[in-house]
Amino acid sequence: MLNYYPLDIEYTCKFLTAVTKINFPGMQIDAHLYWKSHTELTLPKLHATCFAVRRLLYVLNIDGLRIVYFIFIL
Repeated sequence: MLNYYPLDIEYTCKFLTAVTKINFPGMQIDAHLYWKSHTELTLPKLHATCFAVRRLLYVLNIDGLRIVYFIFIL
C-alpha cells in the first residue's frame, strides 16, 4: 500500500484541491498513475465497436471495414 501525503498548494490566494481521478482527452488517470480506471472506461467502448465491426463484416468490403476501424478503434 502506498502512503498518501496530502499537499497544501496555494495559488492566487486559493487552495488547490486534490482529486482521485482526472480525465484527459482520450484517457483517464488516477492519483497513483494506475491504468485500472482507464481500462474500465475503455473496455465497454471497445466491446461495442468490435461487435459493430463483426456485424459489418458481411456488409462492407475490406476498405469499408478499414475505415470503420480507423474511425472507432484506432
